[in-house]
Amino acid sequence: MDFIFETIAIVDGTVTALDLHLNRLRFQCREVGVAPPEKKVLIDFLSKQQLGRGHWRFKVSVGKKSTMTLEPYAPPTETSWRLCLFLKEIVNSRPYLKTSATISRSRIKEYAHARGFDDGLTCSSEGFLLEATYANLFWHHDGA
Repeated sequence: MDFIFETIAIVDGTVTALDLHLNRLRFQCREVGVAPPEKKVLIDFLSKQQLGRGHWRFKVSVGKKSTMTLEPYAPPTETSWRLCLFLKEIVNSRPYLKTSATISRSRIKEYAHARGFDDGLTCSSEGFLLEATYANLFWHHDGA
């Protein structure tokens, strides 16, 4: 599952720099297009915990559904896929945005699906093709 996160230090039962962490978490949520959790809900949750000393990592799931299911695999009926170019900056290239490793791929795939495509292709800033987000690409040249 894809997520953004914020890690908060707890010293002697007190959350350090809580407002700073919550503001950063809200900013990250806006950056990836999800509704941020309400501050009161988080504070109520933290106040009910028996916090001593350590670190608390708060994760916000991103996406419409889980990427893991128990449904049987159904092979695709199509042999060709429609791909679109994703020419925007990739979200997780920003050091202040803490995410899971696959969040940018999921966001690009959502972008492609919203436009009627199966997957997205990414390019370098110079315009060179880098990769598809999930598909494998094979080039055929002169029958090979």
